[in-house]
Amino acid sequence: MIIIPKTAEGLPIIIEEKVLREKHDNNSLKQKIANYVISLLREVQYGVNHIYRCFKSSENHHTPDQKMNWNPKSEGLYVLVHGLSGHPSIWDPQIAEIKKNENLDIFAPFVPQAGRCTLEEAAEPLLANILDYALAYPNRRISLRGVSNGCRLILWLENQLREKAQGTAVKISAVAGVNFGTTQVNLAENYGIGKYFLHTATRQELQFGSEKAQELLKNVVKECPQGTERSYDFFATTVDLLVPCLNSSLPQLGLGEQHHVVHDYGHNSIVRGVCNQQMQICEEWRKTQLDKMLAA
Repeated sequence: MIIIPKTAEGLPIIIEEKVLREKHDNNSLKQKIANYVISLLREVQYGVNHIYRCFKSSENHHTPDQKMNWNPKSEGLYVLVHGLSGHPSIWDPQIAEIKKNENLDIFAPFVPQAGRCTLEEAAEPLLANILDYALAYPNRRISLRGVSNGCRLILWLENQLREKAQGTAVKISAVAGVNFGTTQVNLAENYGIGKYFLHTATRQELQFGSEKAQELLKNVVKECPQGTERSYDFFATTVDLLVPCLNSSLPQLGLGEQHHVVHDYGHNSIVRGVCNQQMQICEEWRKTQLDKMLAA
């Protein structure tokens, strides 16, 4: 495993954006333009479908404080967290795939205040159900999936599980994450327009390199308690207009994380675009962990 050097403060060193672009986006100018056009069309399609799904109630989406009834034969839990001002329906493609195995549990909550609040205010109400599952099924695996701002929430939740459910193996699968913030918020702040679009706490926390972002990643890279198993996957698109900084969506943690990059999906449509790959990775991990448990 390659260990990424860390700063004196215990943070992973942020890789230069130019270096990451050269590594992950070596398409020709013509192809890059085509990728942007395709991604914009897919974002429009996502937006139309999203509006329809938001007005359609679904038993697959849950309120934060909803008491979940877990499957007695549960083989694992999938937690799916949407982004800022988002909706659980963004995960409908993944939910459809997960439900093909009737012994898998799903928790796809509405984020409190739609994430327009502090990180803790958004994430903490989700913890009760996850802990309830972890304590009821201490040997079962939990997959935490997040998109955009939801990635910050699942990293925070994972950190809580280290102390409160140490024996539970957790897979982090983050899509288009603002793990270190986004330069777009910095830009909006520089022009004085951020206050018209974002909650005060959200504006502060989502700025690239903010104190909250540094605190979050610092906790992630801390050594886990002995016997605590973690696995990290990060998905990003090179044509993300909301999180254009790959060094935020593809953090270099030195924890054996895997990076996956696509080129023709936007910030929201990428969730559907990586659905099959994400499902395959998570299911392979879950089955490997299950084999380990049975062999112990």
